[in-house]
Formats: sequence, structure tokens, C-alpha cells
Amino acid sequence: MNTALLCRKLIFTQVLLGIVASCMAERSPGLLLVAGAIGAMSWYVTEGPRGRTIPRWSVNLGALLAMAWLAGEMMGRRVSVVVAMGHFTIVLQLLMLYMRKTDREYTQLLVLSLLQMISASVLSVSMIYGIFLGIYCVVALVTVLLFHLTTAADRVHAANVKAAGVGPRPVRPETQGSLKARRHLIGSTVVFGFVCGTIAAAVFIVMPRTGKSGLDLTGPANGSPRQAGFSNTVQLGTGPIGTGSREPMLNLTLSSHGQPVGHPDEAWLVRGVALDHYNPQNHTWSRSNFAIAQDRVVAVDALDRAGAASVGRRTGLYEAEVALRDVRHRAIFSVVSVPFRRGSSGFVLAGFESDNLYDVSYSPLDQQLRATETVIGGSSYRLAWPITPPRHDPKTERKVSPLDELMRQTKVNPPRSEGTSFSFNNSSVVSPRGEETPEITIQTYSRGWNVETRRIRELAQSVIREAGLERDLQALHTPDDLAIASVLAEYLREHYEYDLVNPVPLRGQDPIVTFLFERRRGHCELFAAGLAAMCRSLGIPARLATGFRASEFNTIGGYYVVRQSNAHAWTEVDGGPGSGWVTFDSTPTASVQAEHRAPEGWLSTLRAAYEHIEFAWIRRVVAFDSRTQEQFLENAYQSIAAIGHRAEAWFGRVRDQVFKLGHRTHFGRLQIVALSIGLLGLGLAAVLLTRSYLNRRRRLARLQLTRLPGDRRRDLGKRLGFYLTMLDILDRHGHRRPDWQSPRDFADQLTREHPLRFDPVVALTELFYDVRFGQRETDAADHQLIQAHLKRLEYTAVNRHE
Repeated sequence: MNTALLCRKLIFTQVLLGIVASCMAERSPGLLLVAGAIGAMSWYVTEGPRGRTIPRWSVNLGALLAMAWLAGEMMGRRVSVVVAMGHFTIVLQLLMLYMRKTDREYTQLLVLSLLQMISASVLSVSMIYGIFLGIYCVVALVTVLLFHLTTAADRVHAANVKAAGVGPRPVRPETQGSLKARRHLIGSTVVFGFVCGTIAAAVFIVMPRTGKSGLDLTGPANGSPRQAGFSNTVQLGTGPIGTGSREPMLNLTLSSHGQPVGHPDEAWLVRGVALDHYNPQNHTWSRSNFAIAQDRVVAVDALDRAGAASVGRRTGLYEAEVALRDVRHRAIFSVVSVPFRRGSSGFVLAGFESDNLYDVSYSPLDQQLRATETVIGGSSYRLAWPITPPRHDPKTERKVSPLDELMRQTKVNPPRSEGTSFSFNNSSVVSPRGEETPEITIQTYSRGWNVETRRIRELAQSVIREAGLERDLQALHTPDDLAIASVLAEYLREHYEYDLVNPVPLRGQDPIVTFLFERRRGHCELFAAGLAAMCRSLGIPARLATGFRASEFNTIGGYYVVRQSNAHAWTEVDGGPGSGWVTFDSTPTASVQAEHRAPEGWLSTLRAAYEHIEFAWIRRVVAFDSRTQEQFLENAYQSIAAIGHRAEAWFGRVRDQVFKLGHRTHFGRLQIVALSIGLLGLGLAAVLLTRSYLNRRRRLARLQLTRLPGDRRRDLGKRLGFYLTMLDILDRHGHRRPDWQSPRDFADQLTREHPLRFDPVVALTELFYDVRFGQRETDAADHQLIQAHLKRLEYTAVNRHE
């Protein structure tokens, strides 16, 4: 194959691989379809029969438009830097694929493709992408080496044309057509690939992928966190949160007293955020400014030192390890303390540990955990919380978690307002949007309802009266609050239907009111909001919680797989002193289980096995952090030390045996050294003889002399060396004789292609047959004729003109 054509094909392949990788990392099938189709057609348009290209001025104009698009994405749409630059490089590559290209343009395409893969590597942690990246690296390495050979051939050809002057125009030299050159290219690729891979592995080990970083290039340009599968806010009337993809978002491993916890028939709630404020104008639940004001930045080291140890001695602990997959956000997911069922106890943090996070923000008010910097996919952290309920403080009559005690003992930073101005002495709180909301205190937090309050309260009272319960509307807490919440949740489960269809409410209608009194069907957010509204209308504090429902248990790895489609919402109700916030899920249990049920069959088993392998990839490679680094280096040091001890013991035994041999044979030390040198020389000579024998066998096989007697083989091997020299010349210029083809057929094939150019091949082949089968003896004249034929063949092979 023509070397220049092969190089162009490899560059084209490498560019398409970079575009596909970027679209895979961004998870944009639409962009992949459009960009992939445009890029694939460029080969037929530019390299096809007509060979059409677009003018350079149109490429420059397109580059300017791409720059404007880049600025618009970063400043207007707030797209992340990496994603926007990925789009920009895709457009540039597509434009250059359709233009007339020289070595300069091909070099630019290679650089742009490399930048494309770097940006895609930042965005993706998928194992499939890792395999794809490995294939790309092999193709890129071969392409770069071949491109180097091609550009060198171009420079030589240009020098030959300049030197030829007005004479015959020299043919462009072939730099990679021979078997020897191909072997050299393969060897160079393997060597350079091994060296580059070794350096990359060393850098990876010395500088772990995850850790503390002050710059996040993958998040939105305005610095706001990017949520996946759930949201910091819930806007009713826009669609359910659990309709995302089935892509794994995190893995959850549970244990208690060191024993694994988890079963395919159990489900757990993974809590992401608590929402206590409802805006009836835009029908949105969000976290109130009062709750945000309670956030405290605490060093993870401080949480790790106390917390779990103090509680574990008294109560026992549940422990959970949350391993994030391909997500980037600031939420830290916690776990409801017992398997998912009605009336389970709320989340109480007792210990937190992470190798990737250094500081967290924690609010004792709503138990909200949040990282102070973006959490990168592949990170992991460990949580611990008490199995038995926490104690309550008799002085303040409120639940006190172990972390609350730790907060009072640890010096923490002042509350972070995050751009919000608070004025608790006045009658309002000013939000970033300029809205005024009623002042919230500890007594009024998550309490009260202002959307058709009377109507919703009458519904709630009628339900609890049938159960023989009443509620004093003026009381902060009553002993029956949790029982009332349980009755209301059971009423919603039995009398309302679960439905993912979410029609947009008419103007002036509130989605919660429509759900409770008209449609009586909806998704989990409406069930959670309906229960919160009924509880609040009776004076019971209630709030929404969003996160995930973990029910898909991977039996191979012993953990739960949480997908984006497992997003869920439920209600948390404050039961008062001694109870704290308790979880209630008012959605129909059978319907929710059916929605989140994992597929069954052999395909699901294969998928579970693949996801377990990918999880190991993320844990061992993507999430390689300082802790893993220390373990790896320690294990490597121990392995090297063990090998050294074994080698030292082996050499010691050999030395002892040698000295014992010296004593038995009465050899002195000088004689033993001389004997050792002699044995080493004999070994080296054996290696050289073996290599010479193998080379001689290969020469005899090419001359088809392997079946002759020994003396005859050696004699003909010497006299037919000219034929091997001829084959080497042809091989260097891309004409290799297959092993199955006879010398005469090979010569006839060459002369049919170029009758005059390969006359020397015919003459040398005839001489080969005369010597090999005609018993002809060669003399000095024959040797001169052979050298003349070989010189002419070398000349015609290089110049390629008749």
C-alpha cells in the first residue's frame, strides 16, 4: 500500500476516534450522529473520484464563527470550559477535513485530535472509554511514527526534484514498503509505546488522579454545582425526577458491626438534599435561606477523629461506603438508617471519612451534608450513624446528634452566606432574587402551610379522625405526631395512584391542590409534597427529601447499584424530642417497586458482571488517590524487598556451593573466578551460535534448501547469496516474494507489471535456477555480472522510471 495514502487514512481514523470519544464522554448521541456523519463523509468528498475541497477562506470564516460559538457557550449558556473547548475543536477538525491538506494541516489535525482526547478524558471515567482510549493511543502512536516517515520522504523527494533540475523527475521514495522497514516500524512502536506507558504509569502513581483541587474545569462556567439524578430544587408540574437514564451514578456498600448488610429484596433511601421552603408562585420546593445560614464548614479530619468512636461504644453503628461513579456535584449522599419502610428513623451523622474530601459543610438543622468543592466522579467516602435513636437534650428539648456535640467542641468557620444577605432582627429575609419571605425561627422551621390551608387541613383532619386521632393546631409537638403522619401517608398510599404522567397545571392552580383533590394520581414528588402539606396544615413540621431509592443489589460485588433513573422523593416529619426527623414514603409501595425493579435474565447477569468490572476500574484506576497511592507504594516496597531477600538467599546458596566445590576440588579463589568467567563466555558463545544457526536456517528456508544434505546445503547457500541480496533490495522497495511463490513465478509477476524495470530480476532468477538445479559453477565473470544486475536493480527500484 502507498505509504502516504496509509498515513492519510490513519490520520482520518485518529480524528474520527477523537470526535467519537468526545461525544461519548459528553454523552451526546445527537452530537455524535451529526459530527460523525459529517466527518465520515469527508473522506469520500475529498479523497473520492472527484476530490473536491472547500477553499481556505471558507475554513477561516468557519473558524471565526466557531470562536464566536465558543464565547457564546461559555458566557451565555454557561457551558463548562472543557465541554465548550471540545465543541470548538470538533468544529475545527470537521472544517479541516474538507480542505486541501498539506503536512502542516495534517500536523494541526493530529494536535487537535490529541486535545480532543485530553478533554474527553477529563469528562469520562467509563471503562469502555478507557478501552477506547487505549485503542486510540495505539493508533495515534503508529500514526505519528508513520507521519514522521512520510514527512521525511517528502523532504527527500523535494531535495531530489531540486537536484534533478531539467532531467527526469524523480519518483517519490517509498520509506515503509519493505519487510525490514515494517518490522522496524513495529519495533519502534512497541518500544515507544512501552516507554510512554511506563512514564504515564509512573506519573499516575506519583500524582494521583483525585484529590484536593482548587480548579474545576468540568463544572458549569458560573461555578454552580451540576446535579445528576436529583436536584437541589423540585419544581412541581414539570415532570418526575425518576425518569433519567439507567446509567449507574453511585454504588452503596452497607455493613453493621463489620458484617455486610444488603439483600436483593431490601431497599434503602439515599438522601441528597432536604427542601423545607415551598414557593406557591413557581410551585418550587427549595432549601430555605434559614437552613443555609446554619451551614458550618468542618474539617473532615475532625469528623473522623470523633464522631463514630464515641457513639459506637454506646449504641453500635451502621456503616456505609458511597462510591461515586461518573458524576460531578457538591452533594454528599447520606443513607436512611434502616431498610426502606414506613416510619423508619431519620439520618443522624456519627462519623464521616474521605480520602478525596478535605472540608464539608454540615447543617445540624436539616442534617445537610455538602462538599466545599466539587466532588469528582470516582471519589468515595464512608459514613457511620447509630443504630439506636440518639439521645435528646432535656434543656433544649431537641434531638442532639453526636456531630452536634462535636460542633460545639470544635472550632469551626463562621456561617457561609454564599451571596445571601440575612437580617434576622428584621421581619424578613432577603434572598438573592430580592424576594421577601417571612422570618423563620427554630419554632417555625418547616411548619405552617399557606396554599388553600383550610381545605387541606379539613382533608387531613377527616383522615386522622377516622383513625381516632386529633391534633392541637397550636402545639409545637404532640405525642401523636408520628402516628398522625403515618396515618396520612397510609391514606395517600391506599387512595391515590402512582403515575409518571404529569400534566402542566392550569394558570392559577397549585399542583399539590390539584393532586390532592382532583387528579388523585401523580409521581413521587407530588406524594411527598402532598404529605408535607397535610402535616404542615396541622402544625406538624415536615419537609421534602430528594435522593435515590437503592434497591438493585449486585450479588457479585455485594453492593447496591444506584442509577439516575432511581431518583426518588419522600417526606421527613419531625416527631419532637426523642424522635427527631422521621422518614415517610407515601407513594404506593408496589408501584414504586415495579418502577425501580431491575431487569432479570441472563442479560442482567452479564450487565451486573460488567458493571462490577467497571466499578473495579473506577475504584482502582479512576479513583486512584493519596491513600491508594500509599498502599500501592507500600505493597510494591514489600514485594521488592521480598524479591531482594529471596535473590540474596539464592545467591548466598550458590556462593556457598561454589566455595564448597572449591574446597572439595582444592581450587583457589583465582581459579574459581577464572572458571566462572570461562562458564560465562561459554554461555555467551552458545547464545551467539544459536542466533547464527537460526539466521542460517532462515536463509536456507528462503532459498528452499532445507531438504538437501548438509554439505550440499552449505555450498549452495554460499553460491546463492546473490539471490537473497536481490530479495532484500526488492523487499526494501515494497516487493516481497511470498513463501508459497516460486522464484520464476515471482520474476514473471514483476516483469508483467514493469517489463523493462525488472529485467535484472529475470536474469538473476535464471542464474539462480542454473546454480540451484543445473549444477552450474560461477566464475569471476559471473560475479561481475551479478554485481552489475544488482546495481541496476537498486537504481531502477529507487528512481522508478523506465
